[in-house]
Amino acid sequence: MSKGNTVVPVTQYRNGKAIAKYPSITVASRFTKVQPAHIGKVAAGRRNTAGGFSWKSSKSFTDRFSPRNAGVSMMNKDGQVLATYASAEIASEMSGVALKGITKVITGAGRIAGGYRWASYGDTTTAE
Repeated sequence: MSKGNTVVPVTQYRNGKAIAKYPSITVASRFTKVQPAHIGKVAAGRRNTAGGFSWKSSKSFTDRFSPRNAGVSMMNKDGQVLATYASAEIASEMSGVALKGITKVITGAGRIAGGYRWASYGDTTTAE
């Protein structure tokens, strides 16, 4: 969701639970394959769902986000969440995927790491 030239982060929800946080609608669309216009309409309150998910705009992504210590979701290529981890470092240790690769995907500098998609979702305490 763009306000002027400002990129606004969005959070993806399933059944009312936050499952991923993205730095922009463009990045969210790239990972979920949901049309960016649809995500924007949901985040703006003009539509109920996009791609089967609810979406909300966030005030700030970078203020809370550090790819090394933010919770992350590991997803298959279709966007289905396979596991969640308390941090990218824990995800790297448990999945065997390089931390640098996970971090690049989370920040939008990459698409896939270790054959998976990755997204920040906020704090968590366990891997599923």
